[in-house]
Amino acid sequence: MDSREFEDVLEKRINTIRKVLGAKEKEYARNSDRLSNFKKAAMAQGITPEKALRGIWFKHVISIVDFVDDLDNGTSYSYDRWNEKITDALNYLILLDALIQERLERLRKREAMQTAEFVTFKRFDSYAKRIERKNFKRYGHSLSFSAIARRANDFIVEIQSDRKGMLIRKGWRQAMAENFR
Repeated sequence: MDSREFEDVLEKRINTIRKVLGAKEKEYARNSDRLSNFKKAAMAQGITPEKALRGIWFKHVISIVDFVDDLDNGTSYSYDRWNEKITDALNYLILLDALIQERLERLRKREAMQTAEFVTFKRFDSYAKRIERKNFKRYGHSLSFSAIARRANDFIVEIQSDRKGMLIRKGWRQAMAENFR
């Protein structure tokens, strides 16, 4: 198979994956969570969503292994059946990727929350204005609020609009003050 033919195979596979995952969203997603079935299966079995997915994925992989063995033993299946099996296995890997990304983000937030504090927008704005005034007195020029906000962005863990504030890493005041000396 030359490069052009391979690119065609790849493009068709990607299109099939998009089509199948899009169609399955209507069937499996609940409350706009594309991963809800794995989370429910995990709770029912007392395991993680990733392990729940792994069990389902293994079923597809084993089916492909059986197809390969059958092919070696003279039994062949239509390309449509192969296509379905391969697409399903790949789709589960993509769903696993999504579960892993979601879990790592939760872990990152949990770790950050252990070293973060909640600050209201009003309190943060007051502190930013203090930095600006000190800078003006000391250097005779004003800092833009966007310059202060850019530096603050390094410390913000999560904006919580419903609480009218943000989680921000502890030590942010000192770091901000040092940055604008």
